[in-house]
Amino acid sequence: MSDQLKFELDQLSHSLLVTAEYWKTNQDAAGYEHFIHSLEHLKNIIRLYFERLGNQKEQLFSSLLAMQQLVQRQDIVAVIDLIEYNLQPLVCGLKKGSESA
Repeated sequence: MSDQLKFELDQLSHSLLVTAEYWKTNQDAAGYEHFIHSLEHLKNIIRLYFERLGNQKEQLFSSLLAMQQLVQRQDIVAVIDLIEYNLQPLVCGLKKGSESA
């Protein structure tokens, strides 16, 4: 795995965890700020490493579409669930897959 990809995945993972934690503790502004950082890291990963995402691309895009719908409905509780139960495990899987490559 390239050092830059590992860095981006680590940053994304951390930012997702912090986002969920802030929102759970009703720190909405800080959670939103980290949510935006998460999206920026995700954008960089997709832009720079699209081909390396392999078969997890479909799962990633499915999660992003679901997130878009949840954000439009302003369902932050469901966004937190999506982060914790879909995106975070997906990022961990990407890290493991990249480490073995």
